[in-house]
Amino acid sequence: QASAAEFGIRLRRPPVPGSYTPEAFYLDDLYIGEADLPTGLAETSRNEGLLLLPNPARDRVRIQRANAQGAATLDVLDASGRLLRQLPFPSGVLQLELNDLPTGVLLLAVTDEQGRRVARVVVER
Repeated sequence: QASAAEFGIRLRRPPVPGSYTPEAFYLDDLYIGEADLPTGLAETSRNEGLLLLPNPARDRVRIQRANAQGAATLDVLDASGRLLRQLPFPSGVLQLELNDLPTGVLLLAVTDEQGRRVARVVVER
């Protein structure tokens, strides 16, 4: 009878001044590293200037824009980039109600005179 087993690998890569340090490792056919996942939405700056609290969230999330100047627009999108809701964002702080939005990862895109900033929030129930 086979039993479940866990296998873990811990790789430590101390920085060596003046030498090349790879950003990923390959072990046989296993890739260990970071990979960007396409979301269907161009992300110009990841979470820069946006603070989401709490994250993960259940019923509401507080969105705060750093250096907010003037009005903005908030787009709420699902993970594939489909627009679920569009709201005005008149000041630096907005409370977004999540009760009628699906669980999972949502993208919050704020567009103002500084450009478009995108942040991810996880909705749990």
